[in-house]
Amino acid sequence: LTGDAKAPPMATAGNATSPADVVDMEHVKSWGQNVRGTLVRLTKGLRNRGSAKVAIRLARTGELIGVTFIEKSQNGRFNRELDRRIKTSGVFPAAPHGLAIDEMLFPIRLTVTR
Repeated sequence: LTGDAKAPPMATAGNATSPADVVDMEHVKSWGQNVRGTLVRLTKGLRNRGSAKVAIRLARTGELIGVTFIEKSQNGRFNRELDRRIKTSGVFPAAPHGLAIDEMLFPIRLTVTR
C-alpha cells in the first residue's frame, strides 16, 4: 500500500493578508502528509487491488468538498470501493493554524497491492 503526491497541492485564498500567507509551503506540506496518512489508513481492508490517482478537495476545516479520479485503476471494483470509502470517511485533517486558505486540492496516488 502506498500513497504519494507528485503534483503540489493548490490553494484557494480566503482571508490571506499577503501571498506568503497562502504559499506557506511548510504548512501545506504538513497538511498534505496528514491527508495522505488518512487516505492510506482508509485503504486498509479494501477487498480489491489497484492503483489510482485521486484529487481530494478539502475545506480548511477538513470537510471533504469533493473527490475526482485523475487516473482510474483498470479494476473498476477498486475504483468504486475507493470512491465510496473516501466519500463516507467523514472529516479529514484540518489545515494547520496559520495557513490562510479556504480550501486545498491534493492530488494523491493510492496503490493497494495485497
